[in-house]
Amino acid sequence: MNRLLLLLLLCFATTVMAKPLWADDAPASAGSMALFETLPSDPPPEAITRDSHYWISNEQRLDLFHDSAKDKGGVYIGVGSDQNYLLAAWAKSEVLVLMDFDQKIVDLHKVYKVAFLNAPNKEEFIKLWLAPANEQLRGLIKDAHSEPKTQRAVLQAHRNAQRHVARRFRKVIKQMETAQLPSFLTDDDQYNHIRNLYRSGKVFMVSGNLTVTGTMEAIGEAVEQAGMKVRILYVSNAEQYFRVRPPFRDNIKSLPSDDKSIVIRTNGWTGLALVEDTGYHYNVQSLKSFKLFVAHPRTRSFSGMLKQATPSDIYGFSTLNAPPADTSAESRKRSSDRQRAEKKILAGVSRPSSASDASDESGQLRAENKELRDQERAEKKRIREAKRAEKRAAKKRVREAKRAERAQAREARRQLRKEKRSKQRLERDA
Repeated sequence: MNRLLLLLLLCFATTVMAKPLWADDAPASAGSMALFETLPSDPPPEAITRDSHYWISNEQRLDLFHDSAKDKGGVYIGVGSDQNYLLAAWAKSEVLVLMDFDQKIVDLHKVYKVAFLNAPNKEEFIKLWLAPANEQLRGLIKDAHSEPKTQRAVLQAHRNAQRHVARRFRKVIKQMETAQLPSFLTDDDQYNHIRNLYRSGKVFMVSGNLTVTGTMEAIGEAVEQAGMKVRILYVSNAEQYFRVRPPFRDNIKSLPSDDKSIVIRTNGWTGLALVEDTGYHYNVQSLKSFKLFVAHPRTRSFSGMLKQATPSDIYGFSTLNAPPADTSAESRKRSSDRQRAEKKILAGVSRPSSASDASDESGQLRAENKELRDQERAEKKRIREAKRAEKRAAKKRVREAKRAERAQAREARRQLRKEKRSKQRLERDA
């Protein structure tokens, strides 16, 4: 009897301690990650934004995203460069998909990979990006990439980006210290989290475009196969440069998500409230809300969507978790008329004229096109003004430097005359 009781207790303990294979926090198996390894690249664009490579982020208030991103876990998808590591470390993401339509930025992430894998701590990582360590990091890149074409591309990315990245790191450290927030550049746990993702093969780099069919759909399939969810989709300010078209709608729809999933973005449109001294509006939206907006047939640009966001106590920072608002009497009337017309057609009674609806749609499209052109003009104006301000500041610095040089020269001449007079007095006295 005692022996039977002991056997039953052992079976019960084994059952309790065993972790089910379908547990939400179970790590993705090697097999389930296979599709990430074979993500296809999208064709390169005919031209990149402003014909410039964005080696570093110019978003100066990423600290505003900390609370929204913290401990999200899951899959992180992001465009751009250094800002992804900051956000993913806060989120403790389990898989990183770093994509950009600019292959040069993808090549830069390959430099980051070499640096993370060869720097055991954050101090050594930062040192690898300083000028004195250029030859050391370039040697490590050559060891990591033996294929000549890839090696040349990654070395070129390092050559072009090194001084910008080093400067960006200094700025991020200062910004996060001011905000009293940890970062992968100052916190051991956060640095080790990103480094371990690279060491375990959970960071994937791909040349992809948000607005075409290919990479984004493949990412959605890979996430689905891994049994995971996209918890953060970071689009930076990319939405300024395209409209909502069917491929983009399908790409967003294909991403597996849940109630914890969010979209993080910035936007520099003049019509939005911009955070002081940054030139950007900062917004966090639930991915569920974003999918509803993108699926809505009347969503063609992002400006109207962001106008429905809820402002925060910080000017220029907003959140959006609601579905599209479409409750006007005109919208309800159009919907009712459309439904009656469809019923008549199905009943074979008549085929109503759609001239009025077509006219309404055409007028709305023209208005939205005009709004988009106005926003583009405003953005170009903002860039021109920023360049003029920079030129004025540079000229002012030059003038101040010249004034300082002249003052220094005058002081030197005065000292020389004083010494000369003093010498002459001594000679007379002698």
